[in-house]
Amino acid sequence: MKSYVKLYGPDFLKALEKLEKVTQEDPVITGEAQRLLMEPAKLMSPLTPDSRKVLKTVCPDWTLSFEWQQTPSLENVKALIEKIDNALLGTKAHYSIMTVSDPLAPPTPEDSIQIPSEITGSYAITFFKFIGPPISKTFEVFPKIIETHPVVESGSLLSREGGPQLGIFDYALIWSRLPSPVELRQFLETIDNELGTLGIMYDAITRSYR
Repeated sequence: MKSYVKLYGPDFLKALEKLEKVTQEDPVITGEAQRLLMEPAKLMSPLTPDSRKVLKTVCPDWTLSFEWQQTPSLENVKALIEKIDNALLGTKAHYSIMTVSDPLAPPTPEDSIQIPSEITGSYAITFFKFIGPPISKTFEVFPKIIETHPVVESGSLLSREGGPQLGIFDYALIWSRLPSPVELRQFLETIDNELGTLGIMYDAITRSYR
C-alpha cells in the first residue's frame, strides 16, 4: 500500500524537496518517498486504445508517493499527514493525499463505511476531500462539528478491512436521516467557517440512501 501526494503550487519544487526528506528524518513513517514527475519522452509516445488508463499511468494524478513496508493503520496515516503539514510550513504549496492499494481503481467510498445499527430508514452521507495544509487539524475540528449537529450521527476517516482506504474522499459524515436543504446549507456554512479559518480547501458531496 502507498500514500500518494498531489502537490499544488506555488512553491511546487520547494515543497517537493521538503516532502522527499520526510521519510529520511522521521522513523514513524515506514517507507520511501518516490518522485513521480512526468518524463517528456513518455509524454511524446502514442496512447493505446485504453487511453484513460494509459494517460493516468503516463501522467499520474500525484506528484510523489510514500510506500509502506507494512499495511498502515489509520494512526500511521494520520501521523504521515501531520508530518506533511509540518514539512510544508513556510511554503505556499497545497496538497491532497490518498492511501490506497491501487490508485487507478480507488475503492467505492460506501464500502469503507459502517452504518450505525440505530439507523433503519433513509439517511445521507456527506463525503469530503481535503486540500491542505493543515489537513491534520480536521481530526480535531470534525468531532466538535458533529457534537453541535444532532442530525449528524457520526463521522470518520475512511477505512475498511485491510487498512485505510482514503481515495476519492477522505472523510465521511453520516446523517441519521435525510437532511433538508436548509439543514444541509447551515451545515456547510459551519464547515466553511471552521475550515476557512484553518486555510483548508475542500470538496463535498452529499448522497442519499434508502
